[in-house]
This record gives sequence, structure tokens and C-alpha cells, in this order.
Amino acid sequence: VLRKAARFMFEATQTLRRRRAAEPDNLWVRGSVYPEYYKNTYHYQTDGWLSTHSSEVYETSTESLFVGRQDAMQRLVLPPLMDHLANVAGRGASDVQQDQHSPPRVLELACGTGRLGTFVRDNLPYAEYHAVDLSPFYLERARSNHRAWEKLRGAKLAQGAAGAHFYHDSIECVPDE
Repeated sequence: VLRKAARFMFEATQTLRRRRAAEPDNLWVRGSVYPEYYKNTYHYQTDGWLSTHSSEVYETSTESLFVGRQDAMQRLVLPPLMDHLANVAGRGASDVQQDQHSPPRVLELACGTGRLGTFVRDNLPYAEYHAVDLSPFYLERARSNHRAWEKLRGAKLAQGAAGAHFYHDSIECVPDE
């Protein structure tokens, strides 16, 4: 916790300095692999989305920015998601949650650090979860968050959980079937 707090404090002071000076970082990446907006240091955050450091401070930074409400805001997507899946399946939400035979497939685009995906998997533990992001650094963080989720909750699910799949790409990479 202290290490995370120290990283956040350092990042916050650097971000505020760049913001006051109106100096975004020059990113190290060049070329056409990423869209232009992606090569921008979003909100003056060090390295934008393109470093391990950025992915490590992101969750703490957004929790601080939203006064401790980031996770709660992300979880707001769960009731409409569950309602939609239940409606499509023609069953109740609790039936969809526990369905090991024909579980839903969930695709999260721009998954970032994967926190939302862990909340989705809390509610749909047997779903086949696919996460896509353009940042390999944030995708690695997402994978780490999902491994932690599986370590905590996966033992209870045993063989039934379909697991998570990660794609460093755009939506076109996700298989149709």
C-alpha cells in the first residue's frame, strides 16, 4: 500500500506540473500502429497508456480523481448487463449467473487494467470473458488482475469456469464463434 501511495504521489506531482506548464509528455512510440489519440499523454499522465509505470498508477489515480468512487461507477454497468443477458437468454438473471452449460460470452473493449472485467466475472463466474486493449502494458495489468481474481475465486469454481482471454489488438481480433 505504501509503495502504491508513493508511486501515486510522484505521478500526481508530475501530472500537475505538466498540466500547469501545458506540457504533455513526448511519447516514445512512433508509427502508425496506434491511432493519434492514443499517442497523446491523456490528461498529462506520464507515458499516456504506453508504459508499465502508467498501468501501475492508473487505478490509484482514477480512484483518487473520482474520490474513491471509480470501482462503484464501473459496477453500475452490472445491473443492465445482467438484465440484458437474462432477456436474451429468456431466463432469470440468477439462472444466467450459474449456467455452466451455455454460459454467456462477454467482450470488453478497451479493458484497461481489467478491473471492470473482474466485477463482471464476480457476477458471471462461468462466462467466457474476452478482453481487448491496444496497450500491452494495461493488458498485462488486466491479466494480472484476472489471475488474482482466479486465485481468490477460481478454486470455488473448479472446472466450470471458462476463463479469460486477452487480446492486444482491436475488436477485429476476437473470434466470432
